[in-house]
Amino acid sequence: SNQIANREGARTSKSSGAFAITTIDFKGVAVLRKIDWDLIQVIALVATMPVMLIIGALLPSFFANYG
Repeated sequence: SNQIANREGARTSKSSGAFAITTIDFKGVAVLRKIDWDLIQVIALVATMPVMLIIGALLPSFFANYG
């Protein structure tokens, strides 16, 4: 159970996959923003499903080999 606790602790601690971007806000102050790659991954995976359904409905020949 100690390994599980360590694994969960490592996961729930600050995200090591955050990529920092320095941007300038409207006051001219440099702001450090972090990209949450977990959120981007969820958005990308969820957005892929309707896109694939639309492509499959409109262009079935894209996936099928008819000849």
